[in-house]
Amino acid sequence: MNLGMETETVEYKKSAGEMREGMESIASILNKHGHGTLYFGVRNDGEVIGQEASEKTLRAVSQAVGNHIEPKIHPRIEKLMTEDGKPYIKVQFSGSRQPYSCDGRYRIRSADEDSPMSSAELRQMMIDSAAAEYPWDSWSSGKTIKDVDEETLRKYVQRGVKVRRIPFE
Repeated sequence: MNLGMETETVEYKKSAGEMREGMESIASILNKHGHGTLYFGVRNDGEVIGQEASEKTLRAVSQAVGNHIEPKIHPRIEKLMTEDGKPYIKVQFSGSRQPYSCDGRYRIRSADEDSPMSSAELRQMMIDSAAAEYPWDSWSSGKTIKDVDEETLRKYVQRGVKVRRIPFE
């Protein structure tokens, strides 16, 4: 059975012996796309070769995710079988709290590779994440309505309407 080629959101590992590399791929994919799938027991060309998928192995995958990926995610981990009886493991994951690290290292997905993030990429991702979680327009100014200069507010709204950032007059 063949699952197709690796992509920016799909990663294959031959066995759970490649657990560390799998965790790096999860963090990389999350940083670029926010979701993805990792398979254990599948060659890079997509051919399912099989992988022990006992409860112990599934637990080891779950613990690896919990111990190595930060911020924490909660993937769906399941044992699958090919028609000819080869077991393999599917790990589906998602997260929207970028940036994600694996053991404190930040990577990003490029084609089917996990590349180290530059400091500029990491800095921008942190800024974007903070802005999404705490948008500036939700911050309290600490001012009261009496502190508002009505003329300045009118000019501000007119400028916003003119450049179509404010949808009302």
